[in-house]
Amino acid sequence: MRLAIVCDGYWDQLQGGAEYQLWVIGEALAARGVEVHYVFRDRGTPLAPTPMQLHSLRISPLVARLFYPYQPLLAGALQRALDAIGPDLILNRVGNALTGLCARYGLRRRVPVVWHVAHLADLLPFEPPRNRTLPMAWWNRRLLEYGIRHATAVVAQARYQADELERRWSRTADLVFPNVHPVPPAPQKAASPVRVLWVANVKPMKQPFAFLDLAEAFSDREEVVFTLIGRPENPRYQERFEARLRTLPRVRYLGEQPIERVNEEMARAHVFVNTSRLEGFPNSFIQAWLREVPVVSLSVDPDDVLVRQRIGMHSRTPGRLVEDTARLVEDAALREEMGRRARAYAIEAHGLERHIGALQRLFEDLVR
Repeated sequence: MRLAIVCDGYWDQLQGGAEYQLWVIGEALAARGVEVHYVFRDRGTPLAPTPMQLHSLRISPLVARLFYPYQPLLAGALQRALDAIGPDLILNRVGNALTGLCARYGLRRRVPVVWHVAHLADLLPFEPPRNRTLPMAWWNRRLLEYGIRHATAVVAQARYQADELERRWSRTADLVFPNVHPVPPAPQKAASPVRVLWVANVKPMKQPFAFLDLAEAFSDREEVVFTLIGRPENPRYQERFEARLRTLPRVRYLGEQPIERVNEEMARAHVFVNTSRLEGFPNSFIQAWLREVPVVSLSVDPDDVLVRQRIGMHSRTPGRLVEDTARLVEDAALREEMGRRARAYAIEAHGLERHIGALQRLFEDLVR
């Protein structure tokens, strides 16, 4: 089987959750004998060796900035890349114009196309931006909607996405395939200090200031250390963020880090905190669980798994976020019990080798 993965970003150049999942899936399928091609917009930074064959789409950075979101402008380059590959099947992840362009190509060339939901926002009604990007955003959204309707199959990350797909789009998910991760060795943690970790891109959707508020509530607790990891997204927002950070002496900000360093910090952490307003299914939850770290989440609990599996807490309000974090900071036995349960759950529900066969079987069935 010759598989073409299509996504705006590639993991070595754009370290987002969707890109990481496609990189993990692509390399795992290549190891299982699938001929994997990966088509992406090249951002000009180095690429590490991989068993996948990489195909870059090029667009001027100036054009990409002036005509954002620029994905509709990649139509010609995408078609040429797919024609050169001659795929048996196309996998697209992240909802944008590339979803529609892949679906249209698949219909014309009689190639099955799978769209993999990466974020709940992709399924929700369009919210027009109030700035000059509106024409491109509208075009981008129309192509996404075409892709959702005309993709051969749709894969959801979690049950709640499958329910939303059926409710809003009258489509049944062909597979609920969880985010998958390689299983690391069980960690060895120092008892003190108690480490509270936050990992996300530094932008309004992720609400890093809510984590700084949490850290400030513990300003008189010398036994607790707070750490943030994440890529800056907007210079002005970053300036405000770093100015606030300077007022909090026991909060470390490490900036963007490679996944190996992120996982090292996860393995040392005792509590992982998520403050995002909206998510798909956060890879960071799984990274934490696999390293025996319970999750305290302000707003997000996909499929109610934190509460149902007793592997974390869903706070819902900033005040409760402080209370839930304090409970785990102060109760080492509870923390360790939750951590052990979290690792067992993550291996069962998100272990790469346990689940990759289901996705491969779907692809093979579609090709046949």
